[in-house]
Amino acid sequence: MYLYDTNIVSELIKVKQDSNLLSFIHSVNKAKITTYISVVSLGEIIQGIEKLKRRNDFPQAQKLQNWYDDKLLTVINNILPFTEDCAKVWGKLMAINPHNPIDKQLVATAMVHDLTLVTRNVKDIQATGVKFINPFVIAQP
Repeated sequence: MYLYDTNIVSELIKVKQDSNLLSFIHSVNKAKITTYISVVSLGEIIQGIEKLKRRNDFPQAQKLQNWYDDKLLTVINNILPFTEDCAKVWGKLMAINPHNPIDKQLVATAMVHDLTLVTRNVKDIQATGVKFINPFVIAQP
């Protein structure tokens, strides 16, 4: 089972998508592997939409909002909350290395739920002990 990082789902809206990632997602779907996204990632996506609005890029903001509303949940099977158990693991991770707090929230969520984190941000999470895959390099689940 996989927890998708925000950078995984956000790649899917790009005009030119990474072929390794698309192959990975196709393999995951074909194998009917359960996938998750964190509410933390949902917040990051909304933050991106709001930043576009603040820069007066309303067409792109609307495009992303439509994708969020209509397509995102067709890619992801389940949404995981950031729970008290996640917060405890996150706090321990942050005490060791206080950088990249959002990435560490995703790491904590993956650890609590015994999931493999699917991410491009390998250098930010590899020392945490979380299981991870970088589908931009590895195309098969």
